[in-house]
Amino acid sequence: MGWRHGSGEAERLQRAAAVELARAMEDDDPAAYERATDLLEQVLRIFGPGVPQWAPLHAACGNALLRRFQLTGDIVVLRESVRCSQVAVDAAGAVDAETRAVLHHQLAVALRHLFEARGNPDDLEAALLSARLSIAVPIPDQDFLASCRAQLGVLLRLRHLISGSVADIDEAVTVCRQAVAAEPKPGADRASHLNNLASALWARFEQDGGMRDLEDAVQAAEQALDASSDGHPERPLIMGTLGTVLRYRGERTGSAEDLDTALDLLDRAAAATERSSVRWPLYIANRAAVFRARFDLSGADEDLDRAITETAAALQRPDLVGAEYPGMLVNLATARAVRFARRGAAADLRDAVAALRKARALLSGDDPRRAVVTAELGACLLGRHDRTGSADDLDEAVRLLQEAALPGLASLSGSGVPPGSLSDPGTLPDPGRPDPGRPDPGTLPESGAISGPGAIPDPGAIPDPGPRPDTVANADPGQAEDDASSPSGGDRGSSRGGSGGGSPRGARGRGALHCGTAEREQAAGWLVNLSHVLRRRWQEWGDPADLDTAVRHAATAAQRLAAVDPRRIAALTAEGVARYDRFQSRGDTTDLAAGIAVLGEALDRTGGRRPGHGLLLSAYGAALAARAERTGRSGDLRSAISYWREASGTGAAHVTDRLDAAVRWGRSAAAFGNARLAAEGYRTAVTLLDLLAWRGLDGGDQRHRLAAWPGLAADAAACELTADSTARGSAVSMARGSADSTAREVTADPAGAISGLEAGRSVLWAQLLELRADVRDLHPNLPHDLAARLNRVRRALDRPAA
Repeated sequence: MGWRHGSGEAERLQRAAAVELARAMEDDDPAAYERATDLLEQVLRIFGPGVPQWAPLHAACGNALLRRFQLTGDIVVLRESVRCSQVAVDAAGAVDAETRAVLHHQLAVALRHLFEARGNPDDLEAALLSARLSIAVPIPDQDFLASCRAQLGVLLRLRHLISGSVADIDEAVTVCRQAVAAEPKPGADRASHLNNLASALWARFEQDGGMRDLEDAVQAAEQALDASSDGHPERPLIMGTLGTVLRYRGERTGSAEDLDTALDLLDRAAAATERSSVRWPLYIANRAAVFRARFDLSGADEDLDRAITETAAALQRPDLVGAEYPGMLVNLATARAVRFARRGAAADLRDAVAALRKARALLSGDDPRRAVVTAELGACLLGRHDRTGSADDLDEAVRLLQEAALPGLASLSGSGVPPGSLSDPGTLPDPGRPDPGRPDPGTLPESGAISGPGAIPDPGAIPDPGPRPDTVANADPGQAEDDASSPSGGDRGSSRGGSGGGSPRGARGRGALHCGTAEREQAAGWLVNLSHVLRRRWQEWGDPADLDTAVRHAATAAQRLAAVDPRRIAALTAEGVARYDRFQSRGDTTDLAAGIAVLGEALDRTGGRRPGHGLLLSAYGAALAARAERTGRSGDLRSAISYWREASGTGAAHVTDRLDAAVRWGRSAAAFGNARLAAEGYRTAVTLLDLLAWRGLDGGDQRHRLAAWPGLAADAAACELTADSTARGSAVSMARGSADSTAREVTADPAGAISGLEAGRSVLWAQLLELRADVRDLHPNLPHDLAARLNRVRRALDRPAA
């Protein structure tokens, strides 16, 4: 569309503007775009409205302003771009169909950017109208038609993220597929269209949990990467898309390979992106999400630490205060809550509660993400109650989780979850670790009787065995928008100036809870945490109605979650321990049998590497021990001790779960009269005390954790002293009959008893003495450089706390 007409000064200015535009497009120089728009505005002032050049000059000015905004992020420039593009559309008159399509397409792109910047739904609706008008007439240029369809697909996906409309996301996938089909040859446009298709398929996967869509999204993103050369301006964005969808697949399938590949792709995307870009913090946030997913799979503490530090780094960007900011706060808070549960630093829990309160305050009452934040805050307050004993925290936790979960019961009562469906888990693992009903390990029961196992380890402490619950925090994996401005130039089919992900409504799980499969599953996940908090309140106040409701909610959640959904493990566990508690309270063996059944199913479904596996083993062992006490079946007790032994040695499990299992092992073996086996269990427990009060905690946190295990060292010493090398009996035979027991003979060892007693009673003192000793004295064979580094660490740890 030509616009260089006129004479004299106007013609000179138009020529100069054309030169600056050419330079700007070649160098992607914001200053050149600014000079070009200044020149075009001077021309417009010379001409005035009504001249033939009015529409094309405004279109050119709007296009240059749009690109300038994409490079600088200046919202004032974007608003002026929208104004110029709208004027061009209004003044176009009876131009040919293709020219009108170009003008509508440019306006749709500018309005979409304005929507992303402001979050005003009116901007999105106006953009959708312009996008539909751009394809309402036959367009001979098939490449440009593909770009228009791709733009419509992006806009429909954005509206779906707000409304949850199935029709919108289905149409988005359809038009994105049409755009890809129209670009069969490799090139910039094909890469962009494939990336848009991957994002649309990913969004539909989030809607209904269908793995086919996720697999197709991975395939489309891989093809997009193959279609982009090393110098392709969208290559980092495409790597970010592929990395994110691979992370989702890794979470769903438990594939460590997918997660490692996702991390590599996101590393490369971040390295290829300027830190000033709006995309950079989103890549960092998604990379942090991969670290969190790896932790959920393997329990590696370093992955959890990286998830926290990288999310915190992404949050340092002031321009994130808006769409993605609340979601990232939730990711940071949930990771800190899990680390508190794992390590016991009160500062982590304090910061998690503060971040969730801040995120909740940023979201309006009708924002669908508010329910997610409310549920996470309720779970964290339960953890804080367990640490402080605050009745107010417990009441607020119940209220918040009811507010989040109970409105979803209506959708839960509808049609069941389609078999095989998967979705993002909506539960935050309860960060508490109090075990209010834990049997007192301070005294040994009398020999000859099976001791009751006490309360099952609190399932609130079990980490979600599936993918992490970052339901509002992840950046859209890739938003490769087709910012076509004209069929004869500009950056048609290019998304290099796009936002790089993220909608004004947040991210994963951003849409309204519109009763799709994923939303029903999310509500079911929240019911699991509500079950935990009601069970805890029953333990505190003894209201049987709370325990009955806890059983009912957990059972409902388990029924509604698909068999392959990792959250079903948490639901089954919650139901099992609540039924066990009800059996302990009322003596109904039906509850005990049902509890063992659902705990056994959960154990069959979980992997041994996951952080929650140790707690589940311990809980199942406690239930079997209760049945052994009631029936006298020695096989159940053998199995229980075998499960406790395995749990105490599960490196991925929380140390409190491992310690609890070891103490149960020791107590039950001692009660059965097997002092040798009891001594082994207690010895295992004592060795875990140093890890329980690890050096990364401050003194108050260390003492708080150790205070939960009074008398442990004395019990261990008593078992050592009563162990008799000649004593055998049925208890020894029992140990030898266990598939997981080595039945090692442990002789009475007074010196070992004294050593274990001192080790258990002086954990903090021993740590202090170790910090005062030169590493080279303790380990003379260490390489010199390693010893020097360890000594530097030792001296740093020995400094007084600030």
